[in-house]
Amino acid sequence: MHPRLIELGLLDYKQECESDGEARLFPEMPTASEGYQSSAFSKRFSRYLQKCGVKTDKRLSLHSFRHTIKDQMREAGINPSVQDAICGHEAKVFSFLNRLVTAALLAVIYGCLS
Repeated sequence: MHPRLIELGLLDYKQECESDGEARLFPEMPTASEGYQSSAFSKRFSRYLQKCGVKTDKRLSLHSFRHTIKDQMREAGINPSVQDAICGHEAKVFSFLNRLVTAALLAVIYGCLS
């Protein structure tokens, strides 16, 4: 986790949620009729990207970012389990070696963010 998120109190907030018996990190976010909590955020984020001029194709969405990074990682030959870990997908097979590779890769990504 990036130090700025920790500095802003995200871990403390997570512990508060857990103490209150909440399973979700943002329990106040509404669940859409499709059953996803991310729907409202995705729509707002999409409007924000349009307003900033980043998004000009109405077919693109928040989910498009995940697909783009998955495509780039696949083309770079990154292990599928590592791809899943980075994107928050549940890995189908996750060996000890894959965990080590994931940790090393995440350390590199973390370094780029700092």
